[in-house]
Amino acid sequence: MQGEIKELPVGLELPSDEPFGGLFTSRIKSALIEEFISDPYHVYRPKELAELLDASYPTLRSHFSHLVDSGLILKDTRDAGRPKYRVNFKSKRLIALSLLMDAINDDRDGTDTMDESMINYSRSHLANIYGDIQGAVNYISIHAGHINELTINGQNERYPVTISDGSA
Repeated sequence: MQGEIKELPVGLELPSDEPFGGLFTSRIKSALIEEFISDPYHVYRPKELAELLDASYPTLRSHFSHLVDSGLILKDTRDAGRPKYRVNFKSKRLIALSLLMDAINDDRDGTDTMDESMINYSRSHLANIYGDIQGAVNYISIHAGHINELTINGQNERYPVTISDGSA
């Protein structure tokens, strides 16, 4: 039945009390990533994050370095003695991790937040690049498979989609 939520098989459930459902091996690193993603407009100081995560600064230092090197966060070193960290909004990893966070919550709660986030991303980001929502859908269909209709769950409306290869 369409729309029915299926249970995960026994043994595949993700512990909901761990950041990102326990997918990452380091609890501190995953909690740090979750903190940045859950409040992406906040500018963090190491001391603040150490207190929030109940971790020492030396423990966080290597994680900061890895997250900066991976492009997920940016380090502001204008005040060398008191660095600040913030989300790198140009990072596609931020989008992917945000969607992962939504997916974990959806699996746990039986919601459709990730679907709504993907539609919002398509409307805001892909539509800006490809001209409109139809252009974004064409892009998605070419790169991710065939789409016949778009369903926005919160509104229970279906939007037919015409797939175009760009020639007309």
